[in-house]
Amino acid sequence: MAGSHPLRRADIETHVLPDGTCLLFDPDTDAGHVLDALGSLVWDYCDGALSAEAITDEVAGLAPQESHLAAAVRRLLADFAEAGLLACAPRSERPSEHLAEEPLRP
Repeated sequence: MAGSHPLRRADIETHVLPDGTCLLFDPDTDAGHVLDALGSLVWDYCDGALSAEAITDEVAGLAPQESHLAAAVRRLLADFAEAGLLACAPRSERPSEHLAEEPLRP
């Protein structure tokens, strides 16, 4: 997942609960996934805009005294990918790569 830009699948239903947790429903597998507040926060970041490393840095930076937070974020991102909840953002959706792309040649 290093270097990827985690992107939520558009068909995953997200139900945010009042306590900050959320329930994800995957219609392809009829599976539900319960996320605690940290999982819910990380899921919210999975919009394809940031790399997995940037998401980890952002979330871990919210509570730098919690040394385990970065590892927990990486594990959540891996869990989302393993469960089939994510897709990588296409290159055209990654703003930082627009300038690096070369035109197609015949």
